[in-house]
Amino acid sequence: MQLLSQYIQGFLAEPNLSRNELGQLLLDTRAGWDVIAGQNPVDAFEGFVDRYNWLGTPANKVTYNITQNLARNLPGAMMQDYLIHLVLRTLVGKPPIDVWQRVIPVASRFKQPSGPRWT
Repeated sequence: MQLLSQYIQGFLAEPNLSRNELGQLLLDTRAGWDVIAGQNPVDAFEGFVDRYNWLGTPANKVTYNITQNLARNLPGAMMQDYLIHLVLRTLVGKPPIDVWQRVIPVASRFKQPSGPRWT
């Protein structure tokens, strides 16, 4: 499966006009939740849902030749892209989290090393 940006680039590069139009529609929709461009994915949720449902309509599948693997992978790539931007937006302004935990095995079949490192 490709990323949404790869699908968009591929559609825009195709000579087929309907695929070019699909690429532009997806590019415009993606711009609504693009955190890097300063957008807020929470505000763009309705646009995401509308485009997601729009992709699944039989008329649009025929018009833009969305068949077989593309019919499954394109909505999946769109959802993946949206969720990535949603997480990025959620983390904006938060301090980085470093999680470190020392795990000491209680019981094991293997001999436990001894010495100052394990005390």
